[in-house]
Amino acid sequence: MKIDYKNYPVLEMLNYKTIKELPFHQEDEKFTHEAVEMMKFIWPKHYKSFQKEIISVSEPFLKAVQKSIDSLEKILRETLENESIRVQGTFIHQNLVIMMDVELLLNMNEGSICIFDKSGVLHAVLTYPETNKALLWRSQTVDMKVHNNDPYQFVYSITNLAVLILLFKKYATVETKILHPNQKPREISCLYRNNTKLDILFLDCKWFTNLVKSEGFNVRGHFRLQPKKKNTEWTKELIWISEFHKTGYTAPARMLSQN
Repeated sequence: MKIDYKNYPVLEMLNYKTIKELPFHQEDEKFTHEAVEMMKFIWPKHYKSFQKEIISVSEPFLKAVQKSIDSLEKILRETLENESIRVQGTFIHQNLVIMMDVELLLNMNEGSICIFDKSGVLHAVLTYPETNKALLWRSQTVDMKVHNNDPYQFVYSITNLAVLILLFKKYATVETKILHPNQKPREISCLYRNNTKLDILFLDCKWFTNLVKSEGFNVRGHFRLQPKKKNTEWTKELIWISEFHKTGYTAPARMLSQN
């Protein structure tokens, strides 16, 4: 995978305090004033926070997150009952680039979210000013039928997914590779290349599974929160249990890497 300013022009914006040019879809030409004004307010305030952690999410990693949605949403609810969650950084997945500086609370949120395609065309921007009443601009190209005709659902669903990705990264056994500027490591059976001025974190999946062979009934593959003691304190680790027969013998667990 290659990431540079030619393939992802939007990332070059992170190097500057002001936005020199903000491209839009042709369908949005009559509706850009509000978006430009919002970005003028948001960008100088948040652009350094958008640089905090730049994460490129692979398709296998995203699929693993989606398989563990129930467990992750349970962790999210339990966490928000006791504390807020701060999300600062940029998420890259295929053609979508999400920049976030938000604090999630149980009944309210604070901060700003910008959603672009990789060329820098703005899809949506949402911010919570001091009144905490969210201000939203979204592209006319967003299919609202997919989001139940709720103008905020598009941004909220992406925000929620980004938070779940971070929780999966925290609790699951995952492979993490930091791509420093101009680094070209050959690992994980493919070539990664970062030609930007930014550190980019590439996430792929790696977990332990138990292989079980016997007669009996099948148990579908699933994620499970496994209690684990770390530094004398009990915590939880999200692990993948592959499909198996309920009875029989268990082969030694082995590490799987999905690319």
